[in-house]
Amino acid sequence: MDATLAGITAGEQLPAFTWLNERGRILRMQCRFRAVNNKGQQVTARGRVTSVERQTDGLVVELDVWTEDQDGNQLAPGNCTVLIDC
Repeated sequence: MDATLAGITAGEQLPAFTWLNERGRILRMQCRFRAVNNKGQQVTARGRVTSVERQTDGLVVELDVWTEDQDGNQLAPGNCTVLIDC
């Protein structure tokens, strides 16, 4: 079930994790919607790895994540933790 937040659904952010595919899963994700996404606006999802820790069940990766508009303004900064199976 998606929740509508700031005019978009939280589920619309998840396609940014297609690189994870079936190799792992999102353990935790949070973001703050600072600006409204307007119709026709170009929005890009970005991320940066901040730490990697090897555990018995795989790699736990911490990321800073955000969306930004076509001018580079951050719309929804946040962070997440993913587990990558190894």
